[in-house]
Amino acid sequence: MGVALVYSSSSPSLAALERLVHTDSVKGLKGLWVHSLEVLEEDSLYLPTDALPPDWRRRPVPPDWHEPPLKTTQLIGNDWVNRGASLVLRVASVVVAGEYNYLLNPAHPRFKMEEVAEPQPFYFEERLERLL
Repeated sequence: MGVALVYSSSSPSLAALERLVHTDSVKGLKGLWVHSLEVLEEDSLYLPTDALPPDWRRRPVPPDWHEPPLKTTQLIGNDWVNRGASLVLRVASVVVAGEYNYLLNPAHPRFKMEEVAEPQPFYFEERLERLL
């Protein structure tokens, strides 16, 4: 059984690429919205890449990811959520080296206290369809 979290990115463009790798058609990306929020530094933890297992960029995810003693990114994320270690966990993007995703823990006491800007429609450029 998984844990609840909100998966976000440092920019709309990275969020689009992260979403694109999990779909087989740009048409499935219609009707999306961008939600921007500010997070206080004290509410965030950074997970450095040297704290990740050596195969953290491996695709597909190993089928035995749940079997100890294999330390995977999913287990690290589950532990972070279950401990309530912070509201936000900053993690390296697998899709774009040098970019970051932000995991938000909706069970954290400060989750509802963060400021969320008015959502804006997101338009994915349909010329990218030819790349799929």
